[in-house]
Amino acid sequence: MTLIKELKSSTKIGPIYLKDISFIVIYFLTFFFLRGFIASSLLIPYLVYNLIVAIILVMPSMWNPGKRMWQAILFIFIKDRKIYKPISVNERSDDFE
Repeated sequence: MTLIKELKSSTKIGPIYLKDISFIVIYFLTFFFLRGFIASSLLIPYLVYNLIVAIILVMPSMWNPGKRMWQAILFIFIKDRKIYKPISVNERSDDFE
């Protein structure tokens, strides 16, 4: 009997997923159009910096398995702070110890 472990799968082109490629393309198009605001002497460092940031953003998140870093950062900005608040060790009363 064969058990299905995963129903959805992402399209992979070589070692990188299609979703990651599209994110990098959109990222570079955005910063390519903004290069007019960058001084000509800083253009090469600007492009190298954006390449490094793009690679970091498509890496898997350490804190949220199955998601990319850009998705984890997006979750931080759009999360509802009224739903969950972790209990800090310092905030606990002595009643529980």
